Amino acid sequence: MNEPGRPDRQSGVTKTSRARLGLIAVLGAVGALAIGGVQDIPAIAADAGKAAHATPALTRMSATRIVAGTAPQRSLLRSILAALAPTHVRLLRVVRVRGGVKLQAPAQAVRAEWEVLVTGLVFFDRSAEQRLPPVLEVDVGQVGWPTLDAGRRPPHATRASVAATRRMMRRLALVSGARVAELTVSAPDTLAVVLRLRVSDAARFLQDRLRTLVLSADTRESRYEGLFIEVDDARGIAWADGETRLGGEGYVRPSLSGCNPFPPPGPASPTYERCPA
Repeated sequence: MNEPGRPDRQSGVTKTSRARLGLIAVLGAVGALAIGGVQDIPAIAADAGKAAHATPALTRMSATRIVAGTAPQRSLLRSILAALAPTHVRLLRVVRVRGGVKLQAPAQAVRAEWEVLVTGLVFFDRSAEQRLPPVLEVDVGQVGWPTLDAGRRPPHATRASVAATRRMMRRLALVSGARVAELTVSAPDTLAVVLRLRVSDAARFLQDRLRTLVLSADTRESRYEGLFIEVDDARGIAWADGETRLGGEGYVRPSLSGCNPFPPPGPASPTYERCPA
């Protein structure tokens, strides 16, 4: 969720870590609403495909284990996860540090890492409201996102905003020609949106349709806690991107790297393949 040129949408790179470390990587592995949940999952569950991003593959949904922290902190995290459910987050750890706490999770597939970032942002905001120790950072694997980078908090979700967002996402999917495999609009505090699409020709969709869909979805980014978009085909995950106020994570199947409408900035990587569309 960035400027119209979208230079920050890269394969397997976080915006925050990229700014800090200058990291550019291409992944080689192929790896609800609290006030009345809104979900539409007519197809397979969100573990469709076995794409990973240099970390354990996306696994079936199960209860998240919460380690350490105080009873109020654990209770708050459970309520956030319940509003996001179902999630793919396996483990969360609350770690005491000077001046507050960090929320930590092991490295996981792109969607699960996006869910950790969304959870961490809501934990950050609601901890301040409940006068719990400040949440200073959200860590996934070896990468950390300081909450100082969180920016302005989006407005609280309402039934009307959930319904409007759901309608807009369905309309964008319809215009793109893709089939909706999953559409989830949840509200752990503000809006968190998952749109998973199924296409027959991923190369052509990425090259010709994806950019317009993503930029259209981002027109309301100031209202989102997070937005996750995934494109699947018969082989599994072709492209995925999860964005939050803290930054994001992305994946593109290596054989489709040349079709990515949001390539990394700078010279083309020699590992990129020509788009087969």
